[in-house]
Amino acid sequence: MRSIAIMAALCLLTCAAFSASAAVDPAASCRAQPDRVGACRQIHGIVFLADGTPSVRIRVRGTSHLLGVVPAEHEIMPVSLKQLLAFDRDVTAELTVCPLSRPQPHTMEMVCVDHAQHLSAFDPHGQRFEIDQDPKHG
Repeated sequence: MRSIAIMAALCLLTCAAFSASAAVDPAASCRAQPDRVGACRQIHGIVFLADGTPSVRIRVRGTSHLLGVVPAEHEIMPVSLKQLLAFDRDVTAELTVCPLSRPQPHTMEMVCVDHAQHLSAFDPHGQRFEIDQDPKHG
């Protein structure tokens, strides 16, 4: 019974990711997304890559909220953030995210990243890398 509940939850997450990704215009800026469902907001988060869709995720600092950056494979986010991401590296940053799906309990909210600043990347050995915001997306 427990495995059925887990499979149902995974299906819901996957369906939410695919439905949000289908309406996103990768050529448009984050704030200009036609299917944005609310106001953009600032968060402090940890950006990381994970197996699954979407692979770029953000854990909002101080909460258990998990955001997914879409569209998968063509995520809308500043180049400076994309350049730092790797499976063996987490990036902390102050981010401006815009919602592309409505928040629901126990479901990953889909977003795009409009702005990223104060980026810090950490590899598995604790080595820290610094980079300033991307001037084109700052």
